[in-house]
Amino acid sequence: DLTVTAHFTKTPRTYDITYLDQGGSAFSGTHDEGYPTTHTYGTPTQLSTAEKDGYAFGGWFTNSGCTGNPVTTLGAAEYTENITLYAKWIRSVTFPTITPKIYNGSPQTSGLTDTDEYTVTTDNGGTDAGSYPVTLTLKDPATYIWSDGTPTAVKTVNDAFKITKAADNTITGLTIQDWTYAETAKTPSAVAKYAASGEPTYKYSTASEGTYEDTVPTAAGTYYIRAYVAETDNYNGAESSAVSFTIEKREVGIEWSATTSFTYDGEPHAPTAAATNLAGSDVVSVTVTGQQTDVGTGYTATADALDNTNYKLPSPKPTLTFSITAKPVTITGLTASNKVYDGTAVATAAGGTINGLIESDTGSVTIKSGIASFTDKNAGTGKTVSFTGYELEGAKSENYTLSAQ
Repeated sequence: DLTVTAHFTKTPRTYDITYLDQGGSAFSGTHDEGYPTTHTYGTPTQLSTAEKDGYAFGGWFTNSGCTGNPVTTLGAAEYTENITLYAKWIRSVTFPTITPKIYNGSPQTSGLTDTDEYTVTTDNGGTDAGSYPVTLTLKDPATYIWSDGTPTAVKTVNDAFKITKAADNTITGLTIQDWTYAETAKTPSAVAKYAASGEPTYKYSTASEGTYEDTVPTAAGTYYIRAYVAETDNYNGAESSAVSFTIEKREVGIEWSATTSFTYDGEPHAPTAAATNLAGSDVVSVTVTGQQTDVGTGYTATADALDNTNYKLPSPKPTLTFSITAKPVTITGLTASNKVYDGTAVATAAGGTINGLIESDTGSVTIKSGIASFTDKNAGTGKTVSFTGYELEGAKSENYTLSAQ
């Protein structure tokens, strides 16, 4: 008899693995290195993951709808034919970068709007410079996932929206009216792009580029003003250009003295003037020009200057007409010489003194001869002599008048 022994070697069955996207379209991702392309019956096959830009990998599924649980390992005896696996892609959603807004004094929000991927749940924003939260909620957590791995559909970023400090603060329209000394100071006005209550504030100087102070000037003159806004967390400070203004001089009234006629005394004379329309306890002296010394009429006195720079004279300058009259003097000490009868009453005079001359005029005024006469032409003793027709002469003689001879 012949005995034949047969020896059989078991050949493992191998099945191809095909990879597609959900729904059956071609695979659009990238496999990890060393991913399996076949499955050997009797040996488990570990599946690798995959990647796709803008998506998260949701796993491999054996049905094109990618329902149920994902497959991570092909069982040793689970498959007996070629295998098709479907990749589930979950769109990766990145929380948007929100462009900051600049402080403008009004409430502001990020302005985000709903998209196909998420709804804007919270976007209250604010008014002041700072950071504000924004909350977004994924519309379909099964289709979308946050790119940073946030496990929930609702995502809040506390500093997502920022309002930044305004750097372009400006002040425009600075104006101030002139006023007159001793009047109430005018109130300036200006418009600041950003300002707190009570601003802008104002400072004053005597020079455009000088030192500015809070004190409002009161003296007459030309001044400069600037407007200021202080810096805050919401905006930069601001300073305006300088604007000039004038405190005008106050016009005085002029009250003349009652005396407009003076008797010659060798000194200069003119009426005096006093300033009126003065403020408070101010004292103002008036300088009068046009003083005259010698006798004359129609002289003009002028209120010419003030000693207080806060005041001014009217225009034209006030004037007043005045005169200087001659000083009365007398002649005494005239004598007559004896004579022999000649049939006339003519006498020969001698001597004589001018009484009442100003000392400084001595020598500038002399007696001009006159007529001396006896009471009659007859001879006699103790006769009375009369003196008439006497005049004065000399450089200053016009300043005197003879009141008696």
